[in-house]
Amino acid sequence: MILVTPGDAPSNLSSAIRALFTTAIFAAQERVWIASPYFLPDHQSRQALITAKKRGIEVHILTCGPRNDKKLVYYASVELYGYLLPAGIKISEHQPSMLHAKCLLVDDKWVSTGSVNFDPRSFFHNDELDISTAESQMVQHIEQLFHTGFERSKLVSMTDWQTRPLCQRIVDI
Repeated sequence: MILVTPGDAPSNLSSAIRALFTTAIFAAQERVWIASPYFLPDHQSRQALITAKKRGIEVHILTCGPRNDKKLVYYASVELYGYLLPAGIKISEHQPSMLHAKCLLVDDKWVSTGSVNFDPRSFFHNDELDISTAESQMVQHIEQLFHTGFERSKLVSMTDWQTRPLCQRIVDI
């Protein structure tokens, strides 16, 4: 079975895709892995991830490193790490090139992939499309994509975040 979730006609108050992602995060029993080149979780999404982590769920984000096509988005994303890292959420920045995968893996049972970045623009503005399934071959394929991505990434530590260059912190403001 495949669930197609269009993001057509989202509004500032309503997003079917964000509702799907949030529900999936709250339903997780073991892990939530997210891949998104533009990772800018809004307050509600950050709280969902932090709540999942507090419940003992492994939360791991795979996103772009410094080499990407939107420097300001990268700096804004890095600023938000300050909410997630103290909660124990793992953040891996893909090296050395840009990552463009957009996936959500929940436990070893469910995946969602498509055009949606984990950011308010994708949730509330763009016409996006995601396909979700519990089909085991697809779940295994996406899980392998994550493993490959994590191997090619740098895990960001709290120390890394706290000691990032001053010029990045100024841009973050």
